[in-house]
Amino acid sequence: MNKIDRVDGIFLASLITDGMSDEENKASLDELAKLNESLGNNVFARFSQRRSSYRSPHVFGEGKIREICENIIEENIAGRTVTKLVFDRELSPLQSRNIEESIHQYLSEKKIETEIEVSDRTGIIIEIFSRYAKTRQAKLQIEIARLKYTSPRLRDEVEYHGDRQPGGIGRSAGETPMELKRRELKDRIAQLKRELEGLESENETRRGNRSSQTVGLLGYTNAGKSSIMRKLTASDVYVADRLFATLEVTTRILQPPAVPTILVTDTVGFVRYLPHELIASFNSSLLEANHADLLLHIVDVSDSQFRVHMQTTETVLNVLSPDRPDQQLVFNKIDKLSNEQLLPLKNEFPDAWWVTALDSAQMENLRDQIVRHFEMKQRQVRVRIPF
Repeated sequence: MNKIDRVDGIFLASLITDGMSDEENKASLDELAKLNESLGNNVFARFSQRRSSYRSPHVFGEGKIREICENIIEENIAGRTVTKLVFDRELSPLQSRNIEESIHQYLSEKKIETEIEVSDRTGIIIEIFSRYAKTRQAKLQIEIARLKYTSPRLRDEVEYHGDRQPGGIGRSAGETPMELKRRELKDRIAQLKRELEGLESENETRRGNRSSQTVGLLGYTNAGKSSIMRKLTASDVYVADRLFATLEVTTRILQPPAVPTILVTDTVGFVRYLPHELIASFNSSLLEANHADLLLHIVDVSDSQFRVHMQTTETVLNVLSPDRPDQQLVFNKIDKLSNEQLLPLKNEFPDAWWVTALDSAQMENLRDQIVRHFEMKQRQVRVRIPF
């Protein structure tokens, strides 16, 4: 009998809470699946349950946990190993531990030896950011977020029988290995924040020396900001059809050049249920956008959840940047909708700009609209200078 080539994968899980529709739950799980696929994770199955909130210590009921375990066993028989259960919201350390223990107990009773890690949307997003961040500033931001997320989830790997560890160099008397590790993480976070503040101070000085007019692109992840950036600036900025394809702040000159020069800045995209640890990280990235003279809020109008995406973006912006510059709504990917679908939307959003990044003529028109925006703010002045 040939040996089965095993394939590793994950299960997704969510609660359909009060006020949430099945469609909204599906869309959120679809997004979670894309987040995992960007990390190379195979998604085997999804599990949802209607409950009032995520406050339960075990999140799911006993029956749903049993159903998940039975599916793990079925996948195992089929040659597919489930390694992780990922929830669509952030779980507390206690909830993660309770679910892991319940799954482990059930599988042990069935003589199944496999370890199932319980993770959540926050952990996945932080892992994506950690993997794809390239600049020193982005790496510092993500490392701070990762350590803040990790610290309360630490488990003491040293067997502890109730005796305190003796004091020593760098260790307070009576400090356990767990307490020592957490203090080290706290010191490391403080060090990273000081380094990040130094970089932000340098960037602030650089921005202050600019005399150009600037345009900031922002919006939900995968809305097409980088594609628009590429067309507006005739540059080769990275473009990919995946969530968080761009994690860096990129600035280029609008092409063809305007007089005076206009700079275009692309920023990292937003996502629903954005982790609290990462919202602070976004603040550094958005400093570039905050200093822009015009913000273009890019929206993928072809996405059925585009209104949710718009609200998510606005909510985060209100937290990070309540005093924003001029903002213009730009609906992208209109080529994916029919004229019958577009007409009511154009009536609903009469002041929006409508484009598709795939159409060169439309992108030229978008460039001209940007230039006209700045020209309308310019004043012609006649100066008479005595000899």
